Amino acid sequence: KTLPTSVTGGEANINVKSHVDASLLVLEPVPSVPGLEVFDLASSSWVQVETVCEPGREWVIFGGRGLTHHTGGLVPSCKHRVRADIAGRRRLCFIYEQKNEDLAAPPGL
Repeated sequence: KTLPTSVTGGEANINVKSHVDASLLVLEPVPSVPGLEVFDLASSSWVQVETVCEPGREWVIFGGRGLTHHTGGLVPSCKHRVRADIAGRRRLCFIYEQKNEDLAAPPGL
């Protein structure tokens, strides 16, 4: 199955620029408002999460720098970004950070 990729590409209409999180894991319910895109290393393209997963029923789970560090690079960090919704609908994301020095990636990693 071919994954749908970002229609516009580039960094146009970006609310949150491409990045990887410092955390061990990111868990996010797939919302009905599109915008989250993850970078697919295999195809070197951006994938629109809401076109691959079922909004309101599935979750996106991906690794951050902490997981990459603790697996010795076996699990790469997931580069992602958030694009503005074309229809102008708001997209909300709640962040909970569990601070644990043993699980964090070293500073500067």
